[in-house]
Amino acid sequence: WQPTFVAGVPPDYFSATGQLWGNPLYDWDRHRATGYAWWIDRLRSTDGEPLVMDIANLPAARFPGLETKDLVTRSLYDVLREDYGCRVATADETLEPVILTPTECQSLGVPPHAPALLIRRLTRDVDDAIVESATALLRGDRARLLLKRRSSDAWLESVA
Repeated sequence: WQPTFVAGVPPDYFSATGQLWGNPLYDWDRHRATGYAWWIDRLRSTDGEPLVMDIANLPAARFPGLETKDLVTRSLYDVLREDYGCRVATADETLEPVILTPTECQSLGVPPHAPALLIRRLTRDVDDAIVESATALLRGDRARLLLKRRSSDAWLESVA
């Protein structure tokens, strides 16, 4: 996750170059407009080794009490389905290579300037309503993806 704006101060008497604090600035008007949507920030590990930083944003009004759910032993999508009756139908994802920030490197336990795969996901339910907007950083030194593509008669007809 990369914030659009971060806090700091311009150059002044104490610092000729200013100070970049790095903490994100929040758009409170947007948060108010989106009903203060929840975000779930998780660091996923395999065999005790950090693998993925995952941030999921969900509408708080639709999923009240989500922050109290067990997302360590339960899948987020299982919680949405079983506890809220939300049936996820589609997820559009983009993938792009990035270089991790120092903070991200520290969180994932990798050396400075390590590569990662940035995955952005927009998830919709069966009524086409947005359920989740998520961003994940997958360590580049541990990433392997398998993409399967299948053609269907409908797809073949639409491009013919």
